[in-house]
Amino acid sequence: MGLFDFLRDFKNPSSFSGKIDFLIFGLGNPGEKYLQTRHNIGFIVADAFIKCLTEIKTEKSNDAELIFGVFESRIRVAVVKPLTYMNESGIAVEKIIKKFSFPLSASLIIVDDFHIPTGTIRIRKSGSSGGHNGLKSIEAHVGTGYPRLRIGIGPLPSDIGIIDFVLGQFTEHDQEMLKETVPKAVEALKTFINEGVEVTMNRFNK
Repeated sequence: MGLFDFLRDFKNPSSFSGKIDFLIFGLGNPGEKYLQTRHNIGFIVADAFIKCLTEIKTEKSNDAELIFGVFESRIRVAVVKPLTYMNESGIAVEKIIKKFSFPLSASLIIVDDFHIPTGTIRIRKSGSSGGHNGLKSIEAHVGTGYPRLRIGIGPLPSDIGIIDFVLGQFTEHDQEMLKETVPKAVEALKTFINEGVEVTMNRFNK
């Protein structure tokens, strides 16, 4: 059984022969209509980081798309994009964590956050969901003890509901800001891999 079959049904962990050093989850919603929405900034940053990898292999299951590659010629990284829709992200996270036997505390979740301004990133070692539906799902399935990279999409306007805002398209102004924010988030991921969460927090939580 190959890697595709392993990811397809999550029933045969022995089919994966390589050791993973880091497991990164980018949260978002699958499908063309959600591609450039605020809620999909986790996917956007994950895709930008994947460009830093070599020896890339991509496989899909019903629950997740997994991109496996090598960072800086020595570090084996799996980037996971749950395909369960945001509100059920925990389903995919739990399955991947269990089948890779990878510690949750050593994984990293990339997620949008309207509580912090667009153009800002924040790294936390652990914490609550803060009301975010994707993180609430992960909390329900696997707990709270994992680092997360929060990408600002705020502030939330007073004249729009949360759902309409996070599922809305980025404005032209937002898109300009993201030209700086996404590369900064990628640098934070690189630092997390090379130097750990504490150094990343100290360097990027400004």
